[in-house]
Amino acid sequence: MQKKRILRLLLIDAIALLLYSCSSTTATPRPLSTSSTGGTVAGVLLSDTPGKPPVGLPLYLGEILLSNATPVMASVDKQTAPKTLVESNGQFIFMDVPEGNYALIADMVNHAVVLHEPIKDQEIIVTVKKGEIIDLGTLKLPTSTSITTTP
Repeated sequence: MQKKRILRLLLIDAIALLLYSCSSTTATPRPLSTSSTGGTVAGVLLSDTPGKPPVGLPLYLGEILLSNATPVMASVDKQTAPKTLVESNGQFIFMDVPEGNYALIADMVNHAVVLHEPIKDQEIIVTVKKGEIIDLGTLKLPTSTSITTTP
């Protein structure tokens, strides 16, 4: 009889906790964890509208192509590249990323954009190593981008 009472109290506490967490207006970031098969890349992506992250925006890690040890371009195969979506709180997390050098790419409706560091205004290039966590911090989605195409 005592076990049933304890279980009932635990169930009531769990339901109360669930209801409380659902009523919160801000989402809690997911904790980052290491992976035994690859690395983890995470951050927060915001848009120009305060409090409105680009929820559901696809993000890719594009493989960096080098020329004489200098990054020259990022290549993305949407079928095989690491991909994630921006969550309701702006957080994004890539898990189990194979070791390598990558650019962070936002897949917009009609084009893709390599994201830049907010202070240095340089492309975000990350070197992923097995078992490491890379936190990119808070980034901002560019409002306008100039796209150059070659014929």
